[in-house]
Amino acid sequence: MIKSWSRGNFQLEMGLPHADTQTLIVATYALSNTSISRDELSAIFGYGSDLEKGGIHIEYSLLDNVAWSLPRRSENVGTYPGQNAFGAMVEVVKQAQLSRGVFEREGSHDENLWSAKQPAYDKDAPPVAFAIQVTPADAKLLKKPGQLRAAFLIAPVPPYYASGTTTSAPTVNAPIDRTTNAKYIIGDIQGAALYDADGRLLGTRATR
Repeated sequence: MIKSWSRGNFQLEMGLPHADTQTLIVATYALSNTSISRDELSAIFGYGSDLEKGGIHIEYSLLDNVAWSLPRRSENVGTYPGQNAFGAMVEVVKQAQLSRGVFEREGSHDENLWSAKQPAYDKDAPPVAFAIQVTPADAKLLKKPGQLRAAFLIAPVPPYYASGTTTSAPTVNAPIDRTTNAKYIIGDIQGAALYDADGRLLGTRATR
């Protein structure tokens, strides 16, 4: 079976609750940093999508799915004058946005990447994705933005890849004319790995 790594930057909310054991805790929610929007899901899998036109049906939910989404990238590409029906004038910003990630399957409200390995919920101890043995000095460095990388091991499944485009019309209160290109790998997410900024492996974790 072909497998691949999907790597991306992310920003973590972490703690150092066990300083005496020199353990840096990375909670599971830190690795679920964004989600697919309802419009993106519909554009990728719904009526009128390229997959649907090709006769390929993928089950998905407009509420919850098992997936990994990278933070969206946005770029302002120009401006133009806009006017609403009451004559109010605004300068509209044209924005191009890129949405990328891995879609595994339709999910429920109680499911996520970590469902198979999820410990019982404890309000005083968030579920742990990684417990990294580091010195307090290294822990402070790793907590800075850009110092950690996440990689996911993926087993692609048919149809392997899907894409779609959504648009968001500007309003007077939000004068942004946004076009989003959503590009998603389709496959089973097998596990996750954590690296430092120099590419040194800090830990691995199964998600199935």
